Amino acid sequence: MRFVSLPIAGALRLEPEGDADRRGYFTRGYARDALEGRGLDPALVRCDVSVHRDAGDTVDPSLQTGLHADARRVRCTAGAVRVLLVDLRDGDGGDVQKPDDLHDVAVHGEDLHVDGRLALYVPPGVAVGYRTLEYESEVMIQSSEFEHADAHRAIAADAPPLRAAWTSAATPGI
Repeated sequence: MRFVSLPIAGALRLEPEGDADRRGYFTRGYARDALEGRGLDPALVRCDVSVHRDAGDTVDPSLQTGLHADARRVRCTAGAVRVLLVDLRDGDGGDVQKPDDLHDVAVHGEDLHVDGRLALYVPPGVAVGYRTLEYESEVMIQSSEFEHADAHRAIAADAPPLRAAWTSAATPGI
């Protein structure tokens, strides 16, 4: 797989590199050594799948903080979604900003479609949310940390710093 840097520090687009023949296509979707070799967290302790019937469904950007901060890998496994990354790190590697007091946050949107077979690597301290662009969309999020309700933080999807980033080239206006 190819690792392509995104505008959010430490966030990457994971692009498949595979072999195709008359039978189909093969690519590696996860390789611990490839992640470790780039200084990324390869741990995988949880895999969540979210299925949506309607286009336009929105899941608020969220993350875990403190001792339970987690790296995540996000992939669209059916349909298409607009994924939003919101960097809440303070720039000094310290605590994350409070989601209700957003200032100077970096925000980046990526469209993922099942046919593209792309995934995103999201470092700790970066919130992830998404909006479905098609009916019957499905998102898989793999996490390096178990879920801890007391460490969970969310940002309202309509927060002013996020509004423009929700617009997708694939489906403007959803």
